[in-house]
Amino acid sequence: MSKVCALTVTYGDRGVFLAQVIDSLVREKVDNIVIVDNNSSNKTKETIERYQSLGICIDIISFSSNQGSAIGFSKGIQFVFENVDCEYIMILDDDNVITAGSLKVLRKNCNSFNDKSMMVAYREGRKPYSDIVSGHSIKAAYANKNAFFGFNLLDKFRRRKINQPNAPLSVPIEIPFGPYGGLFFNKRIIKDIGYPDERFVLYCDDLEYTKRIYSFGGSLVLVPMAIIQDVDNSWSKIKAKRFQNLYTSNKNQLFFSTRNSIYFQYNFLVKNKLLFFLNMVIYLTFFICYSLLQREAYTIRTYMLAVKAGLFRDFSQDKLFNV
Repeated sequence: MSKVCALTVTYGDRGVFLAQVIDSLVREKVDNIVIVDNNSSNKTKETIERYQSLGICIDIISFSSNQGSAIGFSKGIQFVFENVDCEYIMILDDDNVITAGSLKVLRKNCNSFNDKSMMVAYREGRKPYSDIVSGHSIKAAYANKNAFFGFNLLDKFRRRKINQPNAPLSVPIEIPFGPYGGLFFNKRIIKDIGYPDERFVLYCDDLEYTKRIYSFGGSLVLVPMAIIQDVDNSWSKIKAKRFQNLYTSNKNQLFFSTRNSIYFQYNFLVKNKLLFFLNMVIYLTFFICYSLLQREAYTIRTYMLAVKAGLFRDFSQDKLFNV
């Protein structure tokens, strides 16, 4: 049977999550595991070494400082492509546990589509996956392309159509883009699409990478019967009132997530630029007024710098922010 190499990137004190990921990969009989160590803690390093001592084939790529997800996954994919004897690559975040039997399902479906297609497992509770699997259309699940961070002026004036879902989805379906977690593809694809764009540093590099596959005649296919479970909740999944998460999140995270989100949306998703800019002006007006009331002048500066960088494709500001 064709060999599968799993790739993940870890950092900080995340050994307790990483251990669950490795356990699931061992259970699924993955042939190789490549871990990019973005300056993780000693406990996390000890966790990796413990699994190596058990005879599990684990290669480690170590960085002395956290390089971010874009560089981490880029260097990891490059390492697998150049050094690992395998036909397929599976990518997981360091808190993604693959459920029993899912690897077999991904492999089977990957062989059913053209060799330039990527499969992606269903991540429970993650939108828009959950909307699609529950029966909503792709158009409904990826709506509001002209919105600015979820705000669309037209929503205030038009009557919202109630989107009645169809029967729950149980067959593979193409989606426009997706995250790294749960990706499964033939290693040969890398010859065409290359590696993730390291300029992103953090956030949205996975969306651009999976969107890129369509430029080379491939597709991204959601496989509902292959399931990934997140065993940790990242800061971006925490729901908060509008603007509130901007004041509680790390300013470095705020910059990279804002810049990259705008860059990706404006260059790949927006269909009506006039409407997009109108939504942006209204959103930013309320944001600035609210921030001044909250005495968050530094947040305004960081946010506006990120907005400008995203719109003008400016990746030169990275030196001002740390991962």
